[in-house]
Amino acid sequence: MKALLVEDNATDVTLFRVALESIPASLDLSVADDGEQALEYLHGKGVYAGAARPDFILLDLNLPRKDGFEVLGELKSDPHLRLIPVIVLTSSRSPEEIARAYDLQAAAYFVKPLSGYDRVVHSILKFMDPGGMQDLPLESTGDVAILVDASGSILMANGERASGWLPGPGFVSAGAALDQALDNLRPIVRESRAEIVRGEMPTVTSDHALLVQLFEILVGNALRFCGGSRAWIEITARRWETAWVFCVRDNGIDVDLKYFDRLLHLFRHLHLRESYPGAGSGLDVCERIVERLGGRIWAETSPGASAAFFFTVPDDSGTSPSEPPPGDGAA
Repeated sequence: MKALLVEDNATDVTLFRVALESIPASLDLSVADDGEQALEYLHGKGVYAGAARPDFILLDLNLPRKDGFEVLGELKSDPHLRLIPVIVLTSSRSPEEIARAYDLQAAAYFVKPLSGYDRVVHSILKFMDPGGMQDLPLESTGDVAILVDASGSILMANGERASGWLPGPGFVSAGAALDQALDNLRPIVRESRAEIVRGEMPTVTSDHALLVQLFEILVGNALRFCGGSRAWIEITARRWETAWVFCVRDNGIDVDLKYFDRLLHLFRHLHLRESYPGAGSGLDVCERIVERLGGRIWAETSPGASAAFFFTVPDDSGTSPSEPPPGDGAA
């Protein structure tokens, strides 16, 4: 089989390719990193003249230049391309976006895992070729792969038929989530003798388990990079426009500002990885969690000063600021 993956996140593309290597199935994968490039590929324009037509398309929704819904709409309006199955593969669990994708004749809607793509690749291939994937072994440490129908009902989990509903966000105490994360990190906190300073935490529309995991990764990374001196870590939250802005700040290692625009995707490639084993651990998962919660994440630092990670959680109106709060510029 031949597939076209339309995905602008380089980390996701890499994870997908790595997952393919772990599955004994033949899939020729091409990649387009935005909606316009995908359409050029499918129409055989420019450098894609003569490119073989894919058997199916894997389509993210959040794309530059032309988003996934626009691409899907154009494909299904084109008599030469409309019969190519399009599988949506995205972080969004929005009922509106799920229904819209199926209205535009998506063949399936898969939710991206937070970590590991082996299960979702296996499930997609099984969906496309049920007979050919039945006997493939799957040893996975990846997240659950979920296929949902137009109503949000779960049809398949990890390639097996399932029933139930895709859980939605609810009102969550960020303070309780932070308490649980710090309790999970208690041995590391005790060993580092770190001072944990925390402000008042709000109640937000979120997912408790995801918020716990997010705090645990960010605080855990800060504890690991305390630089050999007594660490302090500050966790705060403040209201800004239509969202809560959370901050995890520490007095650990300093990172050159020029790297921050690539931090979440490329942190593992910096020289810090050699000096500080584990640098960047879990940051790709943080990005997925925040994306799933409908927010955004960024980092700030200054020479010789503390480093800080910020993330937003939208209020119950479902909106989130498109720009960082004043004074907290994104890198």
